[in-house]
Amino acid sequence: MSINKLRPDLAEIERSLQILRVDSGQTTEIRILKASTLDWKRPHTVSGYFRSSIIPASCWSSILTATGFYVTLNPCIPDLFARASNRLIAAEATTSDKDILVLNWFPLDFDSNRPKGISATDGEKEAAFSRSREVQDFLKSIGFYPFVEGDSGNGAHALGRIELEVGDAELVHRCLQHLDKMFSDNYVKVDTSVASPGQIFKLYGTPVCKGDSTEDRPHRMAKLLTVPEDIQIIPREVLVELAEKYSETPPPPKHFDAPGSRLTSYEPPPGKLNVQAFIDKYNLDVSGPTAYEDGGWLWIFNECPWREGDEKQAFIIQFATGGISSGCHHETCPGNNSVNRWADLKAMVTQKQKPDTLTVNLDACLCQLPRTEYGLSDRFVERHGRNCKFIEGWNSWAVFDGTRWIRSKTRAEAPRRQLGMCLSDNYLCAFKGARRSRRF
Repeated sequence: MSINKLRPDLAEIERSLQILRVDSGQTTEIRILKASTLDWKRPHTVSGYFRSSIIPASCWSSILTATGFYVTLNPCIPDLFARASNRLIAAEATTSDKDILVLNWFPLDFDSNRPKGISATDGEKEAAFSRSREVQDFLKSIGFYPFVEGDSGNGAHALGRIELEVGDAELVHRCLQHLDKMFSDNYVKVDTSVASPGQIFKLYGTPVCKGDSTEDRPHRMAKLLTVPEDIQIIPREVLVELAEKYSETPPPPKHFDAPGSRLTSYEPPPGKLNVQAFIDKYNLDVSGPTAYEDGGWLWIFNECPWREGDEKQAFIIQFATGGISSGCHHETCPGNNSVNRWADLKAMVTQKQKPDTLTVNLDACLCQLPRTEYGLSDRFVERHGRNCKFIEGWNSWAVFDGTRWIRSKTRAEAPRRQLGMCLSDNYLCAFKGARRSRRF
């Protein structure tokens, strides 16, 4: 596929390379697979070496098509910079394990089991993210620090900061092997091949174009999702403990419908909410259900209900136990799935069903309220509280359009301090400097 439809995001690429510490002066290879260029239309490998996070725009303009853009996680020996310094060329040689100086990252890569050469479905991708969260929770419980989380386009990445000698690559490999035994099953696998020192990883901010882009298996962008404020180095002894202590093979995984496979029927657990009936009642724009891990169900929103434009990143999951989770994978979205947003989602979609409490006597009642900022807040809540609220995560007002909450284009100040505030139906209504003559 031509990458003209999914152009590299230069700002995201720069940010990714900064996190990988390219700006510290280390030599890093960028490699593009099955690329066709202005000079050579036949698919081939393109490679170049860089010591800055700012990649010249001319490097990307010559690329016509490609299946994927990659970067070496660990620094290369400085001599390789002479192969193609700050430019991309048809590769005659690429980075090998013996060309790596030190190990900077403990890499986790989760992908669904699917035929080679095709993109993942939304359900397969969500299953990979779910497994990533499960593995990260386990690792944090034994002393690992928070990971840098990324979207590979078709699966999930998690990167832990380490400082090890190249000779410790076998230790990293043993850790990944044990995680593979503990968490891989027929549907999602922990990739153990990424333990190689010279391994390449998806370059965030670039398109991922395996096979043809179809409705079920679209081409996507690789991107960063979560970056800890303080990326701490994982002690070597923690890796040793993982490699030695957690080496027993767990029992065979349970076999359910493959995550992402289409379901012909859906039956909620006895006594639990019928999510499909809820979706139908409120006419939610979702795809699914598809099978989720351990016998659950997954629905993917075609457009995020929390923030307009975040397509196919929001979801609803009902687990086999009947529990429900919802959220959005975008880091900056108010529906970010760092916590369960199901209660928020229910409040949003049911808002339009609330009975109208306004009566013919409303004006008379509101006239009794004091002409103060508190009184003005109360008037606003009574008249517009069901369709307008201030969202602190956006630092902006949102209005309800009958289907979803969207950011208001009207500028309004509503900081928490130095304001009169009124809480009604969980909506924060705050006003600053309102004039006495103002009426709502």
